Amino acid sequence: MWRYVVTKVPPVLGNDQERWVFEEMQTRARGPWHVLESRRGEFRDDMMKDIGMVEAILDGRDWILGEPSLADFGISEDYRRFSPWVRRFRRRSRATRAWASRIQSLG
Repeated sequence: MWRYVVTKVPPVLGNDQERWVFEEMQTRARGPWHVLESRRGEFRDDMMKDIGMVEAILDGRDWILGEPSLADFGISEDYRRFSPWVRRFRRRSRATRAWASRIQSLG
């Protein structure tokens, strides 16, 4: 998910300095901004595969590994953090919605 949204994050950051630092760190780690932006379609496709995999894992299960674990919290954090950008792409199956509710109820 991160590769898909990274170039869209700076506008929501607090100030110009924070945006500059964020972009500088990301381009050093991931490559030129324009290249990341030009590959968004590829990154979206990868993200959709990952979302589909999570939904398939949760089909008929309450938790990713059978019981609450760091896997659930790590994956659910990506769903929560990036929801403004990926909401329109998520299928959000009944199993995924129920899983997200269980995560929230654990705090």
